[in-house]
Amino acid sequence: FPVTISKVELEKKQDEINKKFDDLKNELMELNDLNNELDNPMSLPDMNEKSNKTESELDKSLDDIKKGNNSKASESQRNASKNMKEMANSMESFMDGAQMEQMEEDLRAIRQILENIIKVSFKQEELVNKMKKVNTTAPIYVQLIKDQNRIREDIKLIEDSIQSLAKRQVDIQSYVDEQLTIIKDNNELAIDNMVERFTSQSVSNQQFIITSLNNLALMFDESLKQMQQQMSSKMPGNQSCNKPGGKGKPSLGNMSQMPIVTGK
Repeated sequence: FPVTISKVELEKKQDEINKKFDDLKNELMELNDLNNELDNPMSLPDMNEKSNKTESELDKSLDDIKKGNNSKASESQRNASKNMKEMANSMESFMDGAQMEQMEEDLRAIRQILENIIKVSFKQEELVNKMKKVNTTAPIYVQLIKDQNRIREDIKLIEDSIQSLAKRQVDIQSYVDEQLTIIKDNNELAIDNMVERFTSQSVSNQQFIITSLNNLALMFDESLKQMQQQMSSKMPGNQSCNKPGGKGKPSLGNMSQMPIVTGK
């Protein structure tokens, strides 16, 4: 025997579907915003047809409830729910792809940041070694001050990339800000002390710079590994990603060879 659904039950069901439909439309808007944040936005699935059909079915259901056509109202509600489920599935598939694309973009950014940090860290270490050997009255000392200024400018360029990435990786924002502040402050102090020919103080400032650069490099290296693991888990069929010594994994440089100092 067919199950009889009361008007009260249909009205309650109608409210539930309407709420879910509103939530779905809000999620679609958020999805569009996420997509627009990508460097290369993807083509969003066309939801207009399914959305219009859902609204039409809900309108029909509401009209049938008012007319007492409970059976037709129930059928329209089922059709609306079916359309919404198909919309949700399409959105979920797109979200997975968009998240993967965002992770790939972040991976590329982290690799570039790591490479730049390591380069400037070695430059700073080389300058420290020169500072320890040169006399402040030597003509080359002026060039060393210029080299420190150049390092400061290099770090500013890296900082822009780091800040851009940190906005999307909020869990690292505070640590990044802390290390960048240490680097910036000690860069200014190092240059001032070099101008005043306070060699020991400027070397100490430079060592603090190296330490914070290394801290950032190690943090980004760990983030890179975690993101690679996450991406591998989303692609269970791709076993070559984790193959030891595989050529497909880009080299990030030997972290153990980075200059490590205490900053004291």
